[in-house]
Amino acid sequence: MFRLLSAITRRASFVTLALALPLLAGCDGVFDPDYNEERDYERARDRWYASRAIEYEVTVDRRCECLYTGPIRMLVRDGVPVAAVDRYSGAPVPLNVLRYYPSVEELFDLIDEALYGRSHDIDVSYDASYGFPRVTYIDYDQFYTDDDLQFDVRELRVIR
Repeated sequence: MFRLLSAITRRASFVTLALALPLLAGCDGVFDPDYNEERDYERARDRWYASRAIEYEVTVDRRCECLYTGPIRMLVRDGVPVAAVDRYSGAPVPLNVLRYYPSVEELFDLIDEALYGRSHDIDVSYDASYGFPRVTYIDYDQFYTDDDLQFDVRELRVIR
C-alpha cells in the first residue's frame, strides 16, 4: 500500500511540474540573472528612434478603470497624435479624447516615468523590429485597485 501511495505521489508531482514549466518559461527575467528591465527599455527606445519614423499610423488600445478606453487607429506626426478614428466604428475620435492615447514617443516617456520614478509595478514587451512598446502595463500603487493602466500597441505602419 505504501509503495502504491508513493508512486501516485511521485507521478502527481511530475505531472504538476510538467504542467507548470511552460507557464514559468514565459516569465521574462525570472530565471535569467542577466535580465535588466531598464536595459531592455533603453535598447528598445534606441531602436525606435533609430528608425526615424516621422509619420506613422498605429492602433492603440487603452485599458483601465477610466473614461475613454478601447482601440483607436491614429495618425502621428513628429511624435504627436493628430487624428484618430474608433477602431470598430470608424467614427472620428475628438481631440479631447485623443489626448488620453499616447504616441509611441509619449508611451516611452510614460514608461521612463514608471521605471525610474513613480510606480509599484511595470511590465512591458517590445516589438523586435522597431522597438516600440507592444504591451505596457503599469500599476502605480499596490494598495489601489483602479489605478492600473495598460496600452496595447499594434498594426504600426511607418509612412515616412
